Amino acid sequence: MNRRTLILLLLLLPVALSTWLLRERSGPLAPPGAPSEQPDYYLRGIHSQHTDPSGRLQHQLTAVSLSHYPHRDEITLERPHISLFQLDGSRWEVRAAHGLLSDNQQQLQLSGEVLIEQLDGPQPMRLETESLWLWPEREYAETADPVSLHSTAGRLQGTGMQLYGDQQRLILLSNVRGVYESPTP
Repeated sequence: MNRRTLILLLLLLPVALSTWLLRERSGPLAPPGAPSEQPDYYLRGIHSQHTDPSGRLQHQLTAVSLSHYPHRDEITLERPHISLFQLDGSRWEVRAAHGLLSDNQQQLQLSGEVLIEQLDGPQPMRLETESLWLWPEREYAETADPVSLHSTAGRLQGTGMQLYGDQQRLILLSNVRGVYESPTP
């Protein structure tokens, strides 16, 4: 063994020993560039309010917990509840078991027993579906899933829905069936 090989072995021995010790203490190393599946932060008991440029309350969000996943650019919410405040003073309430908020916070994907209620508008109503995409700033929501609507005028069921909150307009897209209940005199 020549002198150069011996020096090289002496230099590589601490590197090999350090690598082995790190693996023994922390488990296998992740491949370079592999994203972590762990959130970089989480919060409990969320309450957030959003206003327009004039300071008028547009919507507020509450949730049991929030977790941020930077490698997926998304935020997960547990039991989100969103209140959307209309210019005419009416309010839409939206609840679900889970929520997924894009990192730019422009759209919210809700899933699991999604409930939409308008209790104080011109015609109170309750909508139920399994999933919903919501754009709070645009006051717009949509789903491709079956929807049940209950109001003082009756019940409707359909598949797919578009809801324009600022226009008080709801469109059921297909397979629509309904029962009209006339008001009692």
